[in-house]
Amino acid sequence: MWGRGSQPRDMASFYRRRFTPAARAVGLAPMRVHDLRHTYASLMSHQGHRMVEISRWMGHANVAFTAQTYTHLFEDAENEAERSARLDAAFRGTQ
Repeated sequence: MWGRGSQPRDMASFYRRRFTPAARAVGLAPMRVHDLRHTYASLMSHQGHRMVEISRWMGHANVAFTAQTYTHLFEDAENEAERSARLDAAFRGTQ
């Protein structure tokens, strides 16, 4: 990743100085930046987007990798109501 100009961005510094304080300020549990990718892919899958689209949006060369890695959040949900309840609980941190 590159910052302003052509200076390399220090991701550890970004995480420590920006990401963690911002997440804490809005009441989120500690997380990694990569956790946002899992959430994004899972939400897109849950919303009915095709796996090939999600894979392309995430920059993956292999659709199977995307499906196996990022959609585990909803894999054991039996129906739409249960999935919605699990998503709501996860969002509220009450699961």
